[in-house]
Amino acid sequence: RVFRYRITLDVRAARATLRARIDFDFLVNDFRLRLVNASATADGGADYAVGNVGGALLAEGVSDGVEFFFAEYNFKNTLDAVVPAGTYYLDVVEDHTARNLTSLAAAAGAAALCHGFTFQLGATTELAPRLYAASGSRRNVNPNADLRVALHFTQALGLSADASAATLAAFVCDRQVAYVRARNDATRAATGPRICPSAVAMRFGRTELALTFPNASLARGVTYLLTVRAELLNTTTPNVMFAPWRRHREYTMFDCAHACNAPHGACVDAAGARPHCNCTAPYTGDTCTQCVPGYHGVGARCVRDVPCTDGLCSGHGACRVVDGTPHCTCDAH
Repeated sequence: RVFRYRITLDVRAARATLRARIDFDFLVNDFRLRLVNASATADGGADYAVGNVGGALLAEGVSDGVEFFFAEYNFKNTLDAVVPAGTYYLDVVEDHTARNLTSLAAAAGAAALCHGFTFQLGATTELAPRLYAASGSRRNVNPNADLRVALHFTQALGLSADASAATLAAFVCDRQVAYVRARNDATRAATGPRICPSAVAMRFGRTELALTFPNASLARGVTYLLTVRAELLNTTTPNVMFAPWRRHREYTMFDCAHACNAPHGACVDAAGARPHCNCTAPYTGDTCTQCVPGYHGVGARCVRDVPCTDGLCSGHGACRVVDGTPHCTCDAH
């Protein structure tokens, strides 16, 4: 008789190397391993053992070993295959057609035989080429300068190394590969028209795209969401694309009108320079919302720290200043 044991393999990586091995006693049975494309064939039925697999057979194991009666496992069948993402069947075929099991059982003094074997299955995977990093989200972006964003890829891009910044920008814009859109602060969703980069450059062996978004297209005080459709970009390997990028980056443009915590600071916005806040003491920080040393925040105000003084803890504890106010740690007795 012929038996088949089927294992379903769901390969989700771009490519995987499969290795399966079965060790057995050749005197009582014969095992073979076969890899089948699950999406390209019907079951195959009993004829599978003699090779009728509907054209979906991808690989067969190779047998090796020497018959030796005293060895527990003296034969092995090994299968190696490299497959793309998909669903596969790994079939273990046990063939007893050339074995007289009744005679073997009688010789062993038993009514039946236990057909022992060992089985191993392993896989190594390769991640799909991907965009692995983009310039992090930033607040208080200089509105007087262009917004620059760098995209870093795990492999070289399949774009022409000789393409100009304008040509690359046209490609990125026309294909909607990368763009920013204003964020609706209530829903936190992207709204409004897409803003394309005005220039795109490739760097570091074509593993980085440097995007430049013109500041003239970006409004002050608005947060923009970056979208990158990496799956539209191909690698240097034909027909191999980058995996989709499921993340967003946020960039908030500095706004003098609301940035300096008035009346505790005033915004200085000179053409061609980075806007900044001039804070009134004791306020400090990029937006005048922090306090200088010696002061601490109470609500939206900076108030002077209260120091520890003699007698504050009634002589029965130790005083220390925490966040600008004194706290007593009482003695144990």
